[in-house]
Amino acid sequence: MSERPDHPGMPDGGVPIEDVPMEVEPTRRSASAQFNVESDIGSAAAMREAMDPANQSLADALQLSFRVLQFVIFILLILFLFSGFKTIGNGESGVATVWGQVEDQEGLGPGLQMNWPPPIGDFVVVSTESRTQTDGRVFGASFGGAASEQEAIEQATYEGLKPGRDGSLIVAGEELAHIEVKAVFEVDQVVPYVEHLERNATDVLIRLALQRAVVHVGASHTLNQLRSEMTNDELRNLLQVQAQSTLDAIGSGLKILDIQLIEKVEPPRYIQQSFEEYTVNLQLAQQEIQNARKTAEETLIRAAGEYWPAVSELIEQYEEQWELKDPSAPDTLVRINAFFDGDEVAGEASNAISGARGYLADIETSLGMEARRFEGLLEAYRDHPQLVITERWLNARNAVMSRPDVEMVYVPHQLGAMAIDLTGLQSVKDIRRRLSMERKEASALFEGLDMIGETMQRIDEMKEVGKPGRQLKIDSTGRPKGMREESP
Repeated sequence: MSERPDHPGMPDGGVPIEDVPMEVEPTRRSASAQFNVESDIGSAAAMREAMDPANQSLADALQLSFRVLQFVIFILLILFLFSGFKTIGNGESGVATVWGQVEDQEGLGPGLQMNWPPPIGDFVVVSTESRTQTDGRVFGASFGGAASEQEAIEQATYEGLKPGRDGSLIVAGEELAHIEVKAVFEVDQVVPYVEHLERNATDVLIRLALQRAVVHVGASHTLNQLRSEMTNDELRNLLQVQAQSTLDAIGSGLKILDIQLIEKVEPPRYIQQSFEEYTVNLQLAQQEIQNARKTAEETLIRAAGEYWPAVSELIEQYEEQWELKDPSAPDTLVRINAFFDGDEVAGEASNAISGARGYLADIETSLGMEARRFEGLLEAYRDHPQLVITERWLNARNAVMSRPDVEMVYVPHQLGAMAIDLTGLQSVKDIRRRLSMERKEASALFEGLDMIGETMQRIDEMKEVGKPGRQLKIDSTGRPKGMREESP
């Protein structure tokens, strides 16, 4: 093999020939790659040229992996974007939120809805189908081991209801009753429902609204009205209105569709055993109440006239103001006095006021005149007391001695102790007898002239519609009297 002239020691074939032969290593394994270096450049270039296929393979593998990664990222991006879509089914509704805030105040209807993907956006879906909820049977009595309501009624005893075991409802008239109701409701306004309520609070809220409605309706109606006078539809409507007002007051977004009576309004079971007797006694009690109210009204009319409610209200107002030391109490008292001084007062109050005014006039004409006469003499008495006394004594003596029935007897002085038997003149006796008869006739005449009492009629007597008869009647003595029946 000849050497190349430009490279000594390198044969014409281009492969250098070493001076010392290489040691041959024992065979390890079959080669996985064979590098054929045919370039005439240096060993570094030959190595680089030999590595090109491996680099190309690695580059192709990396490029393929990158494309796969891009595809996966693209698929994940598509899935991420599609996570902002939500299908709202029939019987459902909801709201779309962005960073926790409700976007659409109208709510979402059925169908495909779009929103920002999480965690930016989200959907809150609620069911709009109707549901039912009872009042929790808080107004019903326990069965006490009975198998049915009828058996519980038969086993009821006089021991009554026990708090904590039996529930009841207090209706108007302070009677006890039992009732159980159920509500059919739905989510009507989804936005207020989502904003104001928690999911697990719906049934509790409906139950409390039903209990509040039952209490309000029962407090404004008697047991007889709830059982007999009111129909089931009327009672259900009242309960529905009351329960709905409670839900609307807090903005729950819930709507009561219907109220159902699981157990109608009934008295306690022990009373139901003799309910006919209870009904009769209840009617008698109501009649007694009406009679008492009528008697009270008649008594008040006799006391102050038909306008008694006005003065009664003023008196109660004055008592309350007086207890609270209200500065307006004197003004109320002035209004009360004005009522009694006016023309609206009548009855016994008017008679008492008239009698008091008459007595005041009598005092004015009797003691008042004496008081004024005393005041007139007081100044003269202070200046000349002996003269005033002498004058008043002479006036009194003349008033006594000037009477026609006075007899004068003159007795000598210094007779000593002696008994005198005097016999008056017959003419003087006749005068005394005549004067006594005149006084008695005048007294009897004035006793019969009772112009304030028996000759006047009360308002309740004048308002007896359809009752014929005269306004006055004559008694056995011939005196006119009002048509009233007074008990002795």
